[in-house]
Amino acid sequence: TMARISSTALALAAVLLLAVYSARAFKPNAVGHVGITEEALEALGFCRQARDAIEDANVFTDIFEQLVSEAHFDDETLRAGSERLIAKADDVVELMKQSVENADDDDLFDLPFTSDIGLGIFEGLIESGLSTFGRGYLSSTDRYQTSAWTAMGQALHTLQDFYSHSNWVELQNVDINRDLGRDTLDDPPADLRPCSMNPGALDAGLEQLTTSYFDFNPNKHCDVVDHPGKCRHGWDQAGCPDGLNKDEPSRPGFTDARRLALAATSAFVQRVLDRLEDEGQQHVDTFLGGADCSQLAANSSVVFKRRQQLASPSACDSFSFTVDEVGEDYQFQVVADDDAKVTVVRDSGAAEVDGERSEREDDDDETLFSFELPQGVSGESFSVEVCGGGGQVSRSYDATLLTLTTIFPYHFYFTRDAGVRNAGDFPHTANQQPLLNAANNVSAELYGTEISPDSVEFTLVALDGTTVLQTLALGPDEVAFDGVTYTGSVAVSTGAPFFVRMAGSTTGGRSFVRVAAFREYRAQAIEVQYVGAVAAIQLGSDARVVELDFTVRNVDSVQHSLSLQLESDGDDEDFSASVAASVGSPARRSLASSKVSLGPFERGVVSARVELDGGHELKAGDIVQLTLVATADGGAVGAAADENLSNAVDVLAQYLGCPGEPVCEGHGVCDLEVERCVCSEPYSGDACGEVRTGPAPPSPIIGTIFDSSAASRALPAAAALALAVAAALEAAGLLV
Repeated sequence: TMARISSTALALAAVLLLAVYSARAFKPNAVGHVGITEEALEALGFCRQARDAIEDANVFTDIFEQLVSEAHFDDETLRAGSERLIAKADDVVELMKQSVENADDDDLFDLPFTSDIGLGIFEGLIESGLSTFGRGYLSSTDRYQTSAWTAMGQALHTLQDFYSHSNWVELQNVDINRDLGRDTLDDPPADLRPCSMNPGALDAGLEQLTTSYFDFNPNKHCDVVDHPGKCRHGWDQAGCPDGLNKDEPSRPGFTDARRLALAATSAFVQRVLDRLEDEGQQHVDTFLGGADCSQLAANSSVVFKRRQQLASPSACDSFSFTVDEVGEDYQFQVVADDDAKVTVVRDSGAAEVDGERSEREDDDDETLFSFELPQGVSGESFSVEVCGGGGQVSRSYDATLLTLTTIFPYHFYFTRDAGVRNAGDFPHTANQQPLLNAANNVSAELYGTEISPDSVEFTLVALDGTTVLQTLALGPDEVAFDGVTYTGSVAVSTGAPFFVRMAGSTTGGRSFVRVAAFREYRAQAIEVQYVGAVAAIQLGSDARVVELDFTVRNVDSVQHSLSLQLESDGDDEDFSASVAASVGSPARRSLASSKVSLGPFERGVVSARVELDGGHELKAGDIVQLTLVATADGGAVGAAADENLSNAVDVLAQYLGCPGEPVCEGHGVCDLEVERCVCSEPYSGDACGEVRTGPAPPSPIIGTIFDSSAASRALPAAAALALAVAAALEAAGLLV
């Protein structure tokens, strides 16, 4: 069954879904890329917003550049990988020059991510991805500065992967490779066979530097079919976890690889800082995130949030809110019907606050009412009345209290499994909800230098903005001088929709309240997970079939019959689909009625097959969102109401137009402008299915920082997908 999904939901789901990390790198956790980068940057004096931006860009490199071998030193790309490091270091220096030279240009804070001001295409993509999580640093930094952080994150990912994906450790090196970031390395000889006996094990006595091969086709990965005698990376999903990679603590050589990656990270960043110091101290301070990290830039943050439906078209609704003690320039906003009336009164002195009204650009039927609160109102209360303007339909309204503050939420999210390829958690996709009366992992981070860590209380607040539905037991996990991270496992016990509120105090005793207004939540008794091998599906003239793997779980105490529905935002004529499932058995059965029965706490496996019809009207670059929706039957259930019996997860596919199955046979990228494969060495042919024997023609620059036109035409599929997503996000007004 096909159903159209809103572009806003598509855009937000897109980048959130892309958070399913690649299998080809140190893991994105405290022992992998994130931890290595954090340790090095903190020791070098980077402020929190700079560290977070660089770390996020490091991790997102596995998504937006997952098919770019040199970004990971895969496929023996020693020359290209080392050239990339030199180029990225140059990019950082050049971008910081631009940041300092344009420091007085306020327009730099408002430029779109893909604006042609020298920002590279990947920088814009990564920034767009980060913005959807509500990260605070993007609203307080200029685009040159943010792009410099992104370039550094990309470089560090590549640098760290050198020690994980090469045999540098196996060659008994106890020091880092001092040439990386300075000079270009030579590729190993083409006829070198470093794993001639077993693709998962280096030949004894090997003295030549090499790196592993990563084929995203699981049928080819284990035996390195296209490169006999070379070493494989190793991939659980393909059935061969052993290989040259040292990505996880369980892998041989991980400890040495991580130690060297940390030392190399510190040395690389220090060399860049030395170059910036030659330009001037302001260049260094700006790149570090500020001369004094104790002074965070102020960001807009939500203090109060209310979303309600009027009882009738002409009814009035009254409520009050209290201003906290840590903030300035408070603004109260209400989005309501065009004919509505909004009154705000300061309780102290009963003075009415003057307001302005303006039409909303994205909705002709709604008006934005804005009220600038007087200065010096910390701790005071205000009364509000919202009255409908009549008509035939009662309308809802949204009320928000905003402040400019140096204490603000960097993120809050319930997490899910990241997929079968990787351990670890990451946020739900846009249509996913937390679980009702079942364990949910939670991650939250508050920026601020004055936060009293143990004072912060997390509560689930009803949409009236006042009623506390549940208090979460989250303790401080990491305390730094400029912020606090909170984690925990919580069982959501309320079936009502809610916002998340964080309330605490500063070390000086002033109170603050912050609402993580990134989204509205409602816990569900059904869990749906996407467990596919890749984050973004590629379609092409030959690659016309999408096979998706999901799990569904009943977390309720009674049995449920689930209706499984695969939805698409594409036209019905473009696709045909089928869904099959198994419960308690490897055998799969066709679900003609799209039904499966799950007992209490039982889990099932769902497979969906989507085929692109011959008469489709998709164009190169078009994105299709596929959503598996599982809805349980009603009746006497353990859940609070029928509204708690459905969940969903989103998967993205992009039509690239190029030949090959997979697209470009996995050995190139699709130039969306001409729908032609740009093959990586040594491959050639229309679909990159042939091995070149003669000299290679000049190859286009992919992902370079100052040629976004060339870069956008030769993007890896995942990056091209993200570019389209970024454009959709901007059109939907979601970019901060």
